[in-house]
Amino acid sequence: MKSVHPPLVGIFFSAFGFTLFSVGDLLFKTLSADYSIFQLIPMVGCVSMFVYLAAAPYLGGIPSIWRTKNFRIHIIRALIGVVQVGTIMYAFSHLPMATVYTLVFIAPAITTVLAMLFLREPVRLAHGLAICLGFAGVLIVLRPGLVPLNIASLCVLLSALTLSSANILSRFIGKSETLLSLVFFPQLFVIVILGALSAPAFEMPTPSAAGLVVLCGFLNAAGMLSVVFSFVKTPAGIVAPFQYIQIIWGVLFGYLFFGDALDVWTGLGAFVIILSGFWLLRHARREGSKDKIPS
Repeated sequence: MKSVHPPLVGIFFSAFGFTLFSVGDLLFKTLSADYSIFQLIPMVGCVSMFVYLAAAPYLGGIPSIWRTKNFRIHIIRALIGVVQVGTIMYAFSHLPMATVYTLVFIAPAITTVLAMLFLREPVRLAHGLAICLGFAGVLIVLRPGLVPLNIASLCVLLSALTLSSANILSRFIGKSETLLSLVFFPQLFVIVILGALSAPAFEMPTPSAAGLVVLCGFLNAAGMLSVVFSFVKTPAGIVAPFQYIQIIWGVLFGYLFFGDALDVWTGLGAFVIILSGFWLLRHARREGSKDKIPS
């Protein structure tokens, strides 16, 4: 049998993983119409945690969790993760999916800025121009001064900032950690903190809603494992652009399930932000970037 070329394997798992994320986001947005997001997030997180622990032998083993030498950084990443998940899911419950994806895609540009500030990574002129282009795309979508800013849009930007911050911390400790230890602590804190906040107003889901919660948690975990596998097997510059497939799913799902039409400004902003992302990836590939963590 003819073997599959490794880049094609990475591309498949990247596109597949980001597609699973989008389907999970669709289910979450659907559920958020009837249940509090602060109840849904820890419930979905419990299912994802079960998947991670079930796959522990392939992710570094459960002992790697308590053998970590970076416990304090894990705690910081976990607290940041709580904010990131809470803000992005709040945004999904209040904004069209395509708008959320468009704004959160500024994260690679923010990550580059943070890497320059905290990891002392050099930023060349091309990087600087790509970053400026990305922020210009955000301004096109939000149009501050012309359109009133809403809390949901600000939550997406905060989510992008916290996601980028978590990525920087992951890059700082990633070489000495297993995949399981990197996903375990943020998931645990999300379950405990948001679970405690939602407990007083907990509403028992219907059997059909519970089924969607289980499916959503499974899709999120499977998506994460697929994406990470793609970044391990294939250079980031090849597989990272397939994150932008979420824009396609966001537009399609938004139109089919929620009647959300893509407006001209969001479409133009998405084009500009994606262009800046490809620009950053192109130069990262030229410089032989070895980064394996998606942003």
